[in-house]
Amino acid sequence: MLKLMGYFKNIRINQPIYYVLVLTFYCSQLYAQNKIQLNFDYKSQELLKDSLNNISRDNSTHYSLKKAEDEWKKLLFFEKNLNKKPQKTYLNQIRSYSKDSLQILAVKVLSFKKLHNKGLLKKDVLLNINYYKSLLSELTRSNIIPEEYAFLEKELLKIKINEVQNAYVKSKSLNYFLISITLLLLILGIKIIRKTKNITQSELSKQEKIIKNLIISGKSNKEIANELYISLNTVKTHITNIYHKLNISNRKELILNFKK
Repeated sequence: MLKLMGYFKNIRINQPIYYVLVLTFYCSQLYAQNKIQLNFDYKSQELLKDSLNNISRDNSTHYSLKKAEDEWKKLLFFEKNLNKKPQKTYLNQIRSYSKDSLQILAVKVLSFKKLHNKGLLKKDVLLNINYYKSLLSELTRSNIIPEEYAFLEKELLKIKINEVQNAYVKSKSLNYFLISITLLLLILGIKIIRKTKNITQSELSKQEKIIKNLIISGKSNKEIANELYISLNTVKTHITNIYHKLNISNRKELILNFKK
């Protein structure tokens, strides 16, 4: 202001005009500085008063309207300086201001409700979920009625549901992967077993294969000896060799494993 007066003095103008210019400039600055104050006084005071009166669950919590007005006006002043800031900077600084500078919990609720109405709260909750969980916990312990901070509960619930859904999808994908691996190993095991059986059976002699098939068909040792025109002892020797080569211990196991 003093610099401006000095500037006008250096210009050759009439003294009355000089004072008119200085007074005009001063009034414009005063108007600019008090514009938010005036808007608050005439447009927001009653709204804030109603909000504070209705925000408590009962009348046991008393809010100083004057103190609440001071906090709300400071927030408006602070917010005005952030209007041209990038959205991320705006959100960070508004949240920091509400967290550190606002002492009345009800005014905090109103400030975050304002963010919610602008569609900006969801993004900030995602980026700072721990702070908002802590704030919600503080609100549930207070006398503020739940309807006033239901918007915050709703945003946190959406995030929780999304986390559960993502965890379910990951778990489902992991289960599918494990099932696929299990089936693959099972198929591989069956192929190995079949291949082993085929290799083992190919080691049987022609006579042993015949005797094995006769056993599977239900023939006794004596019937096999008569059919092949060999002695009973020879049949028993062949059967012992068959058991050894096929890694089985008795007639029943042979029939169980190889009967089609």
